[in-house]
Amino acid sequence: MGSAQKLRVVASEYNVTCILVFGDSSVDPGYKNIIKAYLDRDLKEEDLLHGVSFASGGSGYDDFTANITNVISLGKQLEYFKEYKVRIEKVAGKEGGHKIVEDALFILSMGFTETEKGCCGSGTTEFGMTLKGLNTCQDHSKYIYWDAVHFTENMYYIIADEAVKSIITSL
Repeated sequence: MGSAQKLRVVASEYNVTCILVFGDSSVDPGYKNIIKAYLDRDLKEEDLLHGVSFASGGSGYDDFTANITNVISLGKQLEYFKEYKVRIEKVAGKEGGHKIVEDALFILSMGFTETEKGCCGSGTTEFGMTLKGLNTCQDHSKYIYWDAVHFTENMYYIIADEAVKSIITSL
């Protein structure tokens, strides 16, 4: 089953209202046929109801790298998301817009090539002491999860960095 089909199954099973994608080009395959890019000239207001992709090929965590390579940083993607929330309220009303965002499926991928299983053991069931004696992957920077339940250092960095940015901008 392709990633587009998997998303449709998840969306219907969990009553997902729309799909909102952030990150880099690693989220492009399979999603282009489901949702449009937020900056697409052909994007219609009703397209916002189904979700959009804020992702940008070559994007990174820090704005400096994104500025050098002339791509949309994760920070800028989050600014576009704030703009999206205003636009969705105009289309669906304040309560409707809030509900759409609240029940959305958020997808974040920033250069990770393995997003469904962890780096250690099988990556699907083991964690903590159950990993003793099991192999780890060769390049954990490509994984979101270290084991079946814990994020890798890179993923924690992303979460912490965005949390700090969020706090600073709200001050």
